[in-house]
Amino acid sequence: MNKIKLKFGILCMSALSTSVLVISVAFSAITKQFPNEPIAKIQMIATIPNLSILIVTLLTGILADKFSKKILVLIGLGIISISGLLPIIIHKNINQLLVLALILGIGVGLVNTISPMLISLFYSPEERPKILGQSVAIVNLGSIVLMLGGGLLGKNNWVDTYWIFLLAVLIFFITIVCLPMDVPKVSTNKTIQNNTYDVFIHLNKLVFLISLIAFFVAIMTNVYPTNLSLVINSKHLGGTSITGMVNAVGTLGGVITGLCMNKISKVLKDKVFVIGFIILGFAFLIVFIFKNLLIILIGAICFGSSVAILMSNIPAFLSLVSQPTEVALAMSLFQFFNSLGGTFAPLFMKWLHINSGKPSYLFGGITCLLISFICLITKIGSRAITSKFEKE
Repeated sequence: MNKIKLKFGILCMSALSTSVLVISVAFSAITKQFPNEPIAKIQMIATIPNLSILIVTLLTGILADKFSKKILVLIGLGIISISGLLPIIIHKNINQLLVLALILGIGVGLVNTISPMLISLFYSPEERPKILGQSVAIVNLGSIVLMLGGGLLGKNNWVDTYWIFLLAVLIFFITIVCLPMDVPKVSTNKTIQNNTYDVFIHLNKLVFLISLIAFFVAIMTNVYPTNLSLVINSKHLGGTSITGMVNAVGTLGGVITGLCMNKISKVLKDKVFVIGFIILGFAFLIVFIFKNLLIILIGAICFGSSVAILMSNIPAFLSLVSQPTEVALAMSLFQFFNSLGGTFAPLFMKWLHINSGKPSYLFGGITCLLISFICLITKIGSRAITSKFEKE
């Protein structure tokens, strides 16, 4: 087996992880074409895929025991390609776009869930951290390509933003060539349901608190990009292409931060959530307050960096507060709350009567600073590290 070719195939798959957010760069143009549609409904084009991702994530483990992971990945990539390109010809109303976005989430859910399984299947425990780190970097780099490319393609006509999904077609054929066919291993454990229930009721309470942090991070990471084009347009700074550029710069900040995460975590230690939410709060407030594009780009870098800090350390801290037999369930809770927050972010804002655009950024900034303060006074970071020492 050619490990270089295998790694190339797996990393290419990771580039599509954030493809559900591509259309968010064109929201200001879409609202103009559909002026009678609620803005929250339009924003759900980028968030409703999280619902199908959530469902698929729960089912993929069962499917992977019965079918080849390569076949499942190819099905996922095929769904991404078709549902991503169909809006070019099917876009008469928002409902059509929402249905296709929901289908898109099925494909993304399959690919995102199978990718780490492939790394565990084909790489030794010593090799996995390096490959997983490279995968995270490619997720961010892929987001840059998708956002910037989609923004440029949709500069004159928002529908053309969807042409960026030709990248999924290319990755489909790369996967056919690079990924070997695996033989599924069927689990014979007949008591897994009882064991899972027993593990669940004995989970450390910090698992739920840290997973709740993931829920709020997911909401904020959806509020920021889905409202960015509206804010930039209201400040007369540009249209779809400028929004794509700002998103790309923010993602680049996430890439750089991710590559330096080992050193950053050692510096921040138990204050990682406190500092992460402070930076995220400033990212929102910078965009809310300033009209200068350069300063807004700095805010975007703060956003990308803070998300990288938080989303890299949430699973790390979950592993600290969990026993070895609890880690898998703890990670599932993390993914569940993450998908839940992403799915219902627009509805969450609507229930709170927070208007789209600038009010959402003000709310995001204040909320993040408040969560930072809560993390500080509850000492959640130090309690997690203490749990690690107690386990030892």
